[in-house]
Amino acid sequence: MDVISKEGRIRSYIDIALDKGAYEVVEIGTRDILREPRTYLVCMRCPYRGWVCPPNILKPWEFYAILDRYTLHLLIHAPSDRVSHESALAVEKQAQEDGFYFAYALGNCHYLCDYHCKYLDGDECPYPEMARPSMQSVGIDVVRTVHALGLPLEIGTQKDWYSLVMLE
Repeated sequence: MDVISKEGRIRSYIDIALDKGAYEVVEIGTRDILREPRTYLVCMRCPYRGWVCPPNILKPWEFYAILDRYTLHLLIHAPSDRVSHESALAVEKQAQEDGFYFAYALGNCHYLCDYHCKYLDGDECPYPEMARPSMQSVGIDVVRTVHALGLPLEIGTQKDWYSLVMLE
């Protein structure tokens, strides 16, 4: 990919997320993502925990080794978990088709099963192609990350949802 086409593709990914209803999309680097392994513990007590949640996924320190291989990310700010997650999945899909074959989305997929993961009942995930771990579950401090970037996040209001697409 040359620089011009890469910039154009990034713009198209931003447009995809905005067209799906995201408030805004910010291009960030790996250094902008603030790490906090204690978020893993917080996820362990979540009532919506499931198949792509602790303890079934990478530990934060395992994830950090993968995160360090990426340099370019899109942080998606949306009005709901559904818009955030579906925007990230759409960007991930298009990016992979465009040659960013390691593109991967992080977001909350709890809404897919009406906030009760079927895995908790011993069933298989009915949406494995859409299931993704949340940023918090892999050790990303979302609150500090978005505030450091000057983005809003009012805890407890359910009006600010974030997802991340790791591009390259």
